Amino acid sequence: MWTLGFILSDTIYRYSNSSRLHLSLNGLQIHLYNQVQRYKEIAKLFRMEKLFGDDVDVKKPVPVDTAPPSAYWDRIWSLIGVIKLDIWSGRIVIGNRLLPYMLVVSMENLRSKIRLRESAADRALLSVEGQAESVRAAFTKHPEYDGKPYKEPPRTMGDGFAILQRYVTVDQQSTTTQRPIWESIWRFDHNTVFSYGPWAEQQRVLLYSFFYPPDYQTRTPDELPKRGQRRIHVMHDVRISLLKETSIDLWFMRGDQLESIHSRCQPGSTVDVSITILYYLSIWWITRPDGFSWSMHTSLLRLESTSSLPYRKLLEAETFSIDAEFHYPRVFNGKQTQDFKFRLTKCCCWLVWDHKRFISDLITEFLGDQPSDLISFVPYTVKFDFDVKDSFEIVLLLNESNWVDPSEKNPENVEAAIVGSHLQICFTLPFEDFLPELVSTTYTIRMVNELALRLRYPPGSATAPIIAALSRGALTNMYSIPSPHGRNSKNADEWHEVWRTESITCVIGYTYHPIVSKIPSDIPQHVLQEFLPKPVEHPKDVSSFPES
Repeated sequence: MWTLGFILSDTIYRYSNSSRLHLSLNGLQIHLYNQVQRYKEIAKLFRMEKLFGDDVDVKKPVPVDTAPPSAYWDRIWSLIGVIKLDIWSGRIVIGNRLLPYMLVVSMENLRSKIRLRESAADRALLSVEGQAESVRAAFTKHPEYDGKPYKEPPRTMGDGFAILQRYVTVDQQSTTTQRPIWESIWRFDHNTVFSYGPWAEQQRVLLYSFFYPPDYQTRTPDELPKRGQRRIHVMHDVRISLLKETSIDLWFMRGDQLESIHSRCQPGSTVDVSITILYYLSIWWITRPDGFSWSMHTSLLRLESTSSLPYRKLLEAETFSIDAEFHYPRVFNGKQTQDFKFRLTKCCCWLVWDHKRFISDLITEFLGDQPSDLISFVPYTVKFDFDVKDSFEIVLLLNESNWVDPSEKNPENVEAAIVGSHLQICFTLPFEDFLPELVSTTYTIRMVNELALRLRYPPGSATAPIIAALSRGALTNMYSIPSPHGRNSKNADEWHEVWRTESITCVIGYTYHPIVSKIPSDIPQHVLQEFLPKPVEHPKDVSSFPES
């Protein structure tokens, strides 16, 4: 028998590298069924305590602790040092039989360490480090659900990822003035796939609404600790790093047809989220006088995106970053704001007419097909700002009758490329009125620095040699040098520059009549198509004067 010596110290993190407690678990399952306490609070608020019988006591909020830290826990940490926790297989289940789907997070071979570290502004820093394999997060159908049938997912969501490395730090609260540290750092390794879409978003909303039902009250601001009181956590920071090539898939349905957007990004991409996840997320954990807010910063390197359409090309960018801010007022139905800023460098985008329908159907799926309800209506605005720097290229297909050759090798397409140094697109989508008759939006498009228009005809076209001869031998006055921008249109033998300028500004005012959302129906989609208007398959079909 061997025992590790113990020396009591005033500094509780001094011997944190030694471990006297090792836990090994196999087949661990943590199941979160409900949050009855939240329902008790709402029942008491609306004087419906009888729903819970005599057990209607609502837990009062714990007052801010003003007492000094307990010496008992200091002795415990000095004795234990590092806690080693190994979970050979385990999963976390969120949901119950009242919901059609439940969220299941499973993992294998989790090895973690829990210890106290030295902190500059606090007595100690609680640190949790872990690494797991075969981590998978997915929405799974509940076997005992017997409620109203819910539509099936477009496909199996969340193919999972092989390795997840997690690093979490939480400050032990003290009475200093600096903000306590509370952050989570997630590192994803090989075979990482993120799958999401409108169906998964609807399941998330159902799950969140079940565990946190609204009480339709005006939220009171949280009271911050006074001088001498122990601090509280005011913000949670989440950071996600992608160490290897990662796939990001967006799945949705267009009628009975499965559609998707597949994206790949290279190592070094991050997501940061700050809650008040390089993906950086900051989330405020308190309610301020102006309400609740959270922000997100995402940076993806060498992004390549393709669609499930026959013409698969969609987007390529050296860097693709998103800065998003979300603000929610204290009033439950007050106006919300969402601000998205997209920053791209060395970007190339391919556009065809069907992309417009593709994106419109994706947005429609995200908005859902539930009928409008004044009780659940919340006004909000969404602002978009696209900023492309260091070179942009927009490739358009100009084939006669809008046909498209989707071949990857030697496609017979007539193409035009708009290239330049800087592109900016700004617009705001207002959803402020309940069932409005008209909605107006203004789009501002600005392109500057070394703009050019280039044309390319397929080698087999009769026009190709004529354009090439004119480009080489025509007597023209060139007032500026050819534009150096563009990635796919730099081959001067195939692409011919026909137009050049330095700045373009376009302001478009668009007013439209909103279309009423579809009423949910149990009738199969292929049967409904016999009675509904036929979908538009060609631009000529949207003409106001159809051919006789």
